[in-house]
Amino acid sequence: YNFGPSCGQTGSAFRQFSGLPPGGSTGLVSLVFTAHTPGSYTAWAFADSQCEVTETNEANNKLPTTYTVTAAALPDLRVNINSLSPSGSVAAGAPVVASVTVVNDGTAPTPANFFVSIYPQTPFGACPDVAGPHTAPVGILAAGGGAQTVNLTFTAPSTPGSYTAVAQADSFPGPFCEIQESNETNNRNTATYTVTTAASWFET
Repeated sequence: YNFGPSCGQTGSAFRQFSGLPPGGSTGLVSLVFTAHTPGSYTAWAFADSQCEVTETNEANNKLPTTYTVTAAALPDLRVNINSLSPSGSVAAGAPVVASVTVVNDGTAPTPANFFVSIYPQTPFGACPDVAGPHTAPVGILAAGGGAQTVNLTFTAPSTPGSYTAVAQADSFPGPFCEIQESNETNNRNTATYTVTTAASWFET
């Protein structure tokens, strides 16, 4: 609580006493409560919180103490498409190799055996539940910048035009998007490329 509790309020945790003899007797208990979101707080201990015991001094039944809640340590995956090869333009139906780096910018290491995938064009939804044409496993990445680079190959679409390739970390076959992270918005990176008409060869 960030306020002094009033008589009759039920605290986050409580313990019942059967009675204390006079003359400075003490009773020691442990009370457990759940921390709030990150920030500074004041916890209050309140004896006789229902205000049922008549006392010679009713002013000393409460005691506050301050504490700070910090954010839980979590990984934070960030993915980057370093390059596409061939770059710029590619013939329809030709293979394209994407160099992809996955970085952990978080404060905790990643679990083992998650995946990164490449898609020839934007998949449906923020968390695609289908495998890309090429998916690679990623090992444990250390907190604070642990990284791994993989090459992922996909086939260019058969229809000429402009496309956006998408690399997705924590992807299918997954379980996809199951790593709890401090930032879930940077698991995807894109790179544009152009598909041209496939070359035709004729013998004369």
